[in-house]
This record gives sequence, structure tokens and C-alpha cells, in this order.
Amino acid sequence: MVEIELDAFSGRPNPRWPLDDAQAAELLALLADLPAAAPRPHADLGYRGFLVHRGGALAPIRVGAGTVEIDGASHADRRAAEAWLLRNARALGWAAVVEGVVPP
Repeated sequence: MVEIELDAFSGRPNPRWPLDDAQAAELLALLADLPAAAPRPHADLGYRGFLVHRGGALAPIRVGAGTVEIDGASHADRRAAEAWLLRNARALGWAAVVEGVVPP
């Protein structure tokens, strides 16, 4: 099971939603075999990207600011996973939370 967390709130729970099997496969393909990149700092408040929870004991994948962090290593978001996640969030009613966010 793959679940998405929109990392945007401080002091209250972040929105979370599951992906169906087809969506999960599509997103995981976007996150595979990415080139290494320098880490980018995350904002302290407001939109900080997405956490992709893959179930089990695996650490979540962080997607935001043009990077994908997998197991502590930073990668360039060359396949536009953040844009995919933003479209998904907007479609589920979180447009106001991600308003104005344009992936690098």
C-alpha cells in the first residue's frame, strides 16, 4: 500500500490519502533510477512537499523542492514526481493548500 502525506501543516495533522494500485505503480516509476543531486533545504512553515509512505518499516520518500530523498540520499526530480503529486492533491480537494506551488 502506498499512502501520500501532504507536508504542509504545523500543529495539526497533515492530510493523507491512499493511492490505488495503478496510481502507486505510476508514482513509483517516476521515483525510480533518479540521478543524484545536492540536498535542498525545506521550508519551516507552509508547504514542504510530500511524504510517500510505502508501508512496512520503510522510511518515507520525501518529494519537494525539485528533489527526491530516498533513504537519506538526494536525487533530482527528473520525472516530475512533485508535479504529479501536486495534481493528485488538487484533484482530491487540497488545491487551497498547494495554491501557488510550482515545482522547480
